[in-house]
Amino acid sequence: MEKQARDYLANKVEPILCSLLKKLAIDRPINTRQYIIENLRLQGALETKEKEARNSRKDQEAGQDDDSKMEKDTLQAEGEYDLNTLMFPDGYLPTDKLNFLFQYNMALLKGWVRQTSPACAASSVAGAWNALLVGGEGRNDASALYQPDVVEVYVKLIEEQIAVRHARLERLLEGSVIPIEAAVIEQLRLLGKRFGEKGEANVKKSEAMAVLRAVVATNVETGKPYKTLSEAFAADDLKNHPEDVDDEGGDDDDTSDDLKTEMWGLFSRRAAMERISKPNPSTADIGNSAVREAVTRLSNSREGGQVLPRGTTLAAYVAFGRASKKSKAETKITSKDDDATIAEQWLKLREMLGRADTP
Repeated sequence: MEKQARDYLANKVEPILCSLLKKLAIDRPINTRQYIIENLRLQGALETKEKEARNSRKDQEAGQDDDSKMEKDTLQAEGEYDLNTLMFPDGYLPTDKLNFLFQYNMALLKGWVRQTSPACAASSVAGAWNALLVGGEGRNDASALYQPDVVEVYVKLIEEQIAVRHARLERLLEGSVIPIEAAVIEQLRLLGKRFGEKGEANVKKSEAMAVLRAVVATNVETGKPYKTLSEAFAADDLKNHPEDVDDEGGDDDDTSDDLKTEMWGLFSRRAAMERISKPNPSTADIGNSAVREAVTRLSNSREGGQVLPRGTTLAAYVAFGRASKKSKAETKITSKDDDATIAEQWLKLREMLGRADTP
């Protein structure tokens, strides 16, 4: 027992005390007691993180399944965090600094919710909603949203997008596309492929279009809409091989391109539905426009009118984004931004988070 105590003091306590005494000599804090308390608290937090990292490495070495490697937050509850460790440099107020500017948004800290799967486009919207609730209770409010609530909105959006694709294709093909879609999905299944999967099981565009051609060729004698698609593929082949065209005139009809675009658009939306409908949903297919639409629908809903502050309209816009011609971002970011530009961008973000109307 005595040997164990000596080993513990030598290996655990002594290194901490030596490090702390060295810091005291260098920093010379005004409030020595508070300085020691905060440093010991920080040391405990660091040891916890190191222990979690070691356990994580052990789990990986033991061959964890894909769920452990999934993009998501930890299992720690939303409110279980130390604000000092979370927000201060080194976990404590830097009393040795002459000036130190500090700003935080408690509504956001009370409102954020865990991302339980690769669905940041859902959890972030839920957190923004919770930050604006009238009661000020954030995620503990009876009207609070969590990731599954916003995923449900996205599912509805994708269902509507699929319905729009079906309607467009029915008009172009002069017949229902649903049997064709079902046949393609079944043929892909027989090949071990599925929309929305990962790795080799996922369906590439070239694979989907090749299977579509095969399905059309097999059923072309049944008439429209298979015949319409067959003619579109034939026209497309002539475009790719102009030496096969006999006449010099020709028709510049874009129907074949429209059909291919619409068919792949339908398959892409089907893949999005598969990904977002999994037990661990992914919002990888959710872009800025879908986020804005989801926020608008939530704000305009009956519940939104009851729980948001009177006269409040919740809206989303792109504050920061990659610089491009079509970008609608208020602040455009590039990999070539210099230090001064990056510093200015951080200032803009800080100012934005400090506004009362920005959750």
